[in-house]
Order: sequence, then structure tokens, then C-alpha cells
Amino acid sequence: MTSGHATPTMKRRRIGDLLKLLRTAVHVTAKDAARLAGLDATRLGRIEQGRYKVTSTQVKALLDAYGVSDEVTRSALCQATEESPRAGWWHQYRDELTEPYLDYTALESEAVTIQAQHPVVIPGLVQCASYVRGTLQQSIHPPTRARADALFAVRMTRQQVLTRPVRPTKLHVVIPEAAFFAQFEAGPSVMRDQLRHLVTLSEQGNITVQVLALESPPNFGLHQAANLLTFDAPWPSVLHFDNWRGGTLSHDQEEIAAMKQHFDQLSKVALSVEKSRDLMEERLRKGMK
Repeated sequence: MTSGHATPTMKRRRIGDLLKLLRTAVHVTAKDAARLAGLDATRLGRIEQGRYKVTSTQVKALLDAYGVSDEVTRSALCQATEESPRAGWWHQYRDELTEPYLDYTALESEAVTIQAQHPVVIPGLVQCASYVRGTLQQSIHPPTRARADALFAVRMTRQQVLTRPVRPTKLHVVIPEAAFFAQFEAGPSVMRDQLRHLVTLSEQGNITVQVLALESPPNFGLHQAANLLTFDAPWPSVLHFDNWRGGTLSHDQEEIAAMKQHFDQLSKVALSVEKSRDLMEERLRKGMK
């Protein structure tokens, strides 16, 4: 993952995060690293923060200082510094959507795996079209028509990462059963469509769908909506906290590790894949009453 489709700021941050991880892994101070690589310490700090662009020559010097000889890591970092940001398919919506949301979409498009959980609604990557329309129409922050159309188009197109012919993203979602009780202006047909969609998706080999039953301990389903993304080596994982403005990204490895542990615990408490599918099919048989 080279972040070639993200904004220049996101691309620099990804490079800086990885350089900092490599430096701290060998317990080299920023001051010593800058000296060994022939850089100013202040500049190195800003490179690691994603505020300054770094050249491939500087990257090689830093990697030499950290004793990093792995060719995959060296090649990926150098390539990332030399690539010009390219406009992804989402670039056409830049006037209607926030930069954080577009940056997340760029990262999501190159994720190898995604773990997603939401305390209230169906996660975006597994929403059917009528559900997307319904949530946009009944939003607590009603979007303009143009923004609603952009949000709909982007959310539906984002889902192609799950069905692309080459290396589709592996997705694991934990959905609260309470989300199945949502009411829509268009009537119960929306949730019927959504449940059928989830059942179909759960049969794909790269998608795992689990339901957090109503009988589960309430504290397990109250955490903030989050998506945990992993990428090809050497790029570190990214944690995304969802919100109506497009969300925030965390590159903090301790926070990411804590989220991995939380998701593992959540998936153990949730119904198994088979029982989750049975629950959804049972609700469909009962006509969503």
C-alpha cells in the first residue's frame, strides 16, 4: 500500500508513521537518527508528523541508520516518496464530501482486511441501497440533495472492494441485533432488503457477519463505531472512528492494539456465523414483525 490515491497530507503521514515505527523499534532517538541521516532534528520530527515531504534519498539514509535491510520495506517507502498522488474515483466528489471521509475511502480501497463494528446501525460496507437511502433521508444532520447523492454514490461504490476480482478485501463485521429494529419512512421493506443482503453477503468467502444478540451484556455494544484496517507489509494498521463528519483516523499503535483486543472479545461474545445467519433468516421468515 503506497497511499498513492490519498491526499498529499495523508500520504506524508503514512510515510512518517512508518518511519517513526521503524525508528522506535530499534530504540534510536530522533536526535540521533537525524544526525546519522544528515538531517536537522526539527525537520525529522516534522517528517514523522507528516508535515514535511521526504525524499527517497533521505528515506534510504534513515533506513540505514535504523539497520533496516528488508527490501520490501525499503522499496515500498522509496516508491511512496517518488509517486505523485493520483486521483481516485472518489476525487469527483471532493466538493461535497469532507477530506477526512475521502482519505478514509482511499485507505479503505487498499486495505487487506477490515474489522468493523457499530453500536447502532449496519456498517456502511454491508448496507443495501434502500438502507443507505433511508438513513440519508432520516439523518439527524440532513444533507443537501447534492451531498446526499454524493454520499450515496460513494457508499455504494466503496463496497466494490468486497467483490473486485483481484484480492477482494476480507471483511469481518459485528452488527448489533438492535439495528434490525430500525424504522424507515419507506416501511419494513427496507429492513427486509437489508437482511436479505446480509444473508447473501455472509455466504461470500471473504465476508464474516456476526450478530451481537440482544441478550449480550450491554457494555459490549456501547463502544464508538470503529473500523480497523490492515494493509500489505510494511504499512501499519489504521483505526478509523466513524462520525457524521467523516470520522477521525488514529495511527497510534497502542490504541490500535487495544482495538484489536476489543474486537476479538466482541466477536467471541457475538453469535457464531451460523447462528447469526439463522437469526437473520428467522426474522425474514417472521416478516420482520
